[in-house]
Formats: sequence, structure tokens, C-alpha cells
Amino acid sequence: MKKILFLLLFPCLALAQYTNNGNQKITLGEQTSADGLVWRGRLADTANLLTNKLDTSVYIVLDTGTRAMWYYRASTTPKWTRLVDSLNNLQGQLSLTTKVTGVLPVANGGTGADMSSLPNNYLIRTNSSGIFDTANVYEANGNIGLNVIPSSWGSQFKAIESGDNNNQSAVTFNTGANGLNFFANAFFDGSNTKYKYNGFATRFVTADGKYEYYIAPSGTAGNNISWTEVMTIDASGNLGINQPAPTQKLHVVGNARITAMNGIGDIGADANGVLQAATSDMNLKNTIENSPFGLNEILLLNPVTFLYNDENRKIDSDVKEVGFIAQDVFDIIPNAVSSTGTGDLQLDYRAITATLVKAIQEQQALIKTLEQRLLILENK
Repeated sequence: MKKILFLLLFPCLALAQYTNNGNQKITLGEQTSADGLVWRGRLADTANLLTNKLDTSVYIVLDTGTRAMWYYRASTTPKWTRLVDSLNNLQGQLSLTTKVTGVLPVANGGTGADMSSLPNNYLIRTNSSGIFDTANVYEANGNIGLNVIPSSWGSQFKAIESGDNNNQSAVTFNTGANGLNFFANAFFDGSNTKYKYNGFATRFVTADGKYEYYIAPSGTAGNNISWTEVMTIDASGNLGINQPAPTQKLHVVGNARITAMNGIGDIGADANGVLQAATSDMNLKNTIENSPFGLNEILLLNPVTFLYNDENRKIDSDVKEVGFIAQDVFDIIPNAVSSTGTGDLQLDYRAITATLVKAIQEQQALIKTLEQRLLILENK
């Protein structure tokens, strides 16, 4: 009879140990072992009950207010360890530190695949139905591989690498002291860049405000790569083709081709600075008149020799060039002078050429007149 009475009174005695904080009661949960209990309730109330305990018992506490989970052990410092920020975010709090082995049955949400066959650090995911699925994502040495086991990149920077199912190509990028690097069919082994597979390789780099593009000839997997920088955009916006240090907005080493100008020997720019062929078709012109400039204007022009202040514009640093001063020409043939848009003046030598033709025609007409006068005088 005493045992029965004790069993009936025990729940009341257990609840009497805990204070009633309004509607938030701290109730005894499930006893998991002799020295381990699971509690639920407001952590503030639970903590007040457990903080002063002098035993070595271990407790798991679920805070019903924040849905956070805590671990308590009186003999450790600190006594409280937060296990999960929120049960709503439990997936983001879990991590696998060791390799998972064995078979996870489909009935239990798995794929039925032998987990022991997966490589180290192979990541798994759940699909839209919540079933575990292999994601073809690998991690090794701090690098991430997408559908490919990542290469052994150097320790000074890490990479994300991807490849196709046939292992015919590899696209990688990494960040480090040299900026952002994008590689195709290449990886860095800590000392050199190497071919990932047999074939060609390319590299794109952003560093110090520059953009650099490199190519490499077809090579053998595992061999060192010798890069050639074929295009550069520097921090000033200058574009270099086969020129790693461009000094102009467009700096080309080698021949340039504009297929729309095949057979054109004269190239100019329109009022907006657009490069174009100096077309002369009649159908493209209107208000056609004879030029008023001729022999008189040519006689007023003052040809000069000079050196440019800008070293990059000099054909030969020791040889002077022959030409005109734009300001002088403007006072004589204003149609031959225009602004570059930066305040400097430039000459349209086509206008000078047309004026020279007009001057020769006028001079030839004068010669004909003099010849007629001479004939008349000789016949008298």
C-alpha cells in the first residue's frame, strides 16, 4: 500500500521541485540514463534550477521559447553549450566530420547505394522529395569539385573546379595574391600550372585593376604549361593585343583587319569618331559644289619640319617629320581642320590633296594662257 501511495504522489513531488513562471512550467521530460535528463521549458527558468547544482549530471535542454537546444554539465566551464541555434535551422547546424559507410535503404530516405563506396568528403544532399541523393560534389584539401575530384591546388589559394562526365575539359577558378583566376583545362600544383587533360588550355586573370587573357598550345595532362599573354586591358582602360603593356586605348602588335574595308586604302572617322572607309561614291553626297580653295591658298600654306612632344607618336626619335601646323592651316583652309574632341586640332589631308589638285588645275590654265600669248608674239 505504501508503494502504491508513493507512485501516485511521485509526479506531484517532481513538479513541486520546479517553480511556476506564469504559464511557462518547467516539466520533467524523459530520463535517458542515471545521470542524464532531457528537459523542456524556458531556458531562463531551467538555467536557474541547474546552475547551482554541484553534481556531475548531464542534461539536454530544449528552450521552448527560442526552440534552441542546449547541453549542460555542471563539472565543465562553461556549464552551458548551445548545440543548435534553432530547430527551424537544424539542417544548417549539422556537419559530417567522418566518412559515412554502409547502405542507407530507400525506405528510410536513402538511395540504396553503398555509402562506403563514396570517396572521402563526398557530399550528399536531399532531393525535392527529401530523399538522400549523391550530388557529385567533392571536397579535398579545402577545394571543391563539381562532378570531378578537385586537383591539388597550392596552399596560398583555394579553388572550385568542375569537369564534364567524359573528363574532356576542366573549368576552374581561384582567388589569391594574383587576384581572380579562371582556368580551362589547367590547375595549379603549388609551384606550376599544369594541364588537367590532354588539349589546349586558357587562363583569365584579374589583378591590380587589369584583365589579362592567356592561351597555351595543346599539351599533355600533368605537364607544365607555358602561357602566352594575348590580350590585356590595363587599369587605364588601354587595350593591348599581343601587347601586355598597352600605351594607347588600342595597342596592337601585328596586323589588324577590318573586313568591311577590303581594298580600301584611305580610312577616316566620322563626326562621332567612328572609324570608317573614306567613301567617295556620288550617291553618298549632296549639295556638291566646286571647292573655293586652290592655288592662292596653297601658296599661303607654310610646310614645316617638327618633332612630336609625345614619344609614342614619333616615327623615329631622331628624324623630324614634315607637315603643317593645324592652327596655320585653319586661317587659310578652315574646312581642312577639325577638333579631336580633347581640345587639340587635327588636319584632314584629303582636303589638302583636293586643294593641291585645284591649284595645279589653276596653274595649268595660267600656263596655257601664257603659251597662247607667246605664240601670238612669235607670229608677229
